[in-house]
Formats: sequence, structure tokens, C-alpha cells
Amino acid sequence: MDAPAPTTDKAFSSLQEACKQLLTLSTGVLTLTVTFFKEFAGGKGDPERTLMQWSWGLFAASIVLGLACLFCITGQLAEANPNVKAPNMRVFSGLQQVCFAVAIGLAVAAGISALGGDESTDVPGSTTSTSRPAG
Repeated sequence: MDAPAPTTDKAFSSLQEACKQLLTLSTGVLTLTVTFFKEFAGGKGDPERTLMQWSWGLFAASIVLGLACLFCITGQLAEANPNVKAPNMRVFSGLQQVCFAVAIGLAVAAGISALGGDESTDVPGSTTSTSRPAG
């Protein structure tokens, strides 16, 4: 069995590193958001909780897809003619990236929603009021 060409080896290394980075980020963000969810969304309602649950599910999917991509890389490198553009690697890598991006978006949306002020209450010391006089 011949060794892969240097450019092919670099391509596999790059793909492997990208998968590992998304795995690390997904695991870290998932852990932090689960740990501190009650801190920033303690009194908030279901919309934030639902967004975060979807985000957590997509982070978990990104982790599983990243592991599958790493296994595919290993399998391809064992082949006589490894192909970095093999369909299985492209699918797993692409889905991992999409899941991660959507999960980050949902987590950010939940954070903005949870940290945003409640428009129906007055803030002490504020010069603007959202309540309207009865009349």
C-alpha cells in the first residue's frame, strides 16, 4: 500500500482538525449552557427553554456527526486510494457544520431573549416608561 500524496495527507489533516475543533466547541458550549442555563434564564418562560433544548440537541448531533466523520477519515486512510472527498465524509462533515451553526444561532437567540428586558415592567431609575397612564 502506497502512502498518500502530501497534498492528500494535508487535506485529511485539515478535515480532521476541523472536525476536532467543532467537537471541542460543541462539547464546551453544550456543557456551559446546560450548567448555567438557570443562572441567566431563571425566571424566564418556555420560549428560552425550548430554544435551548433545540440548541442542546443540535450540539449533541454535531458531536455525534463529528465522531462519525473522524471514523470515516480513519477508514479512508486505510484504503489503497484514500479520497478526502468521499461522500460519507462530505455528508458527516457538512451536517456537523450545519448542526453546529444552527445550534450556536439558537443558543444566541435564547440568550438574547432571556437577558432582554421584560417590556411590561418599569425599570427603577429609567427615564423611559413602558407603562401607559389609564385614561
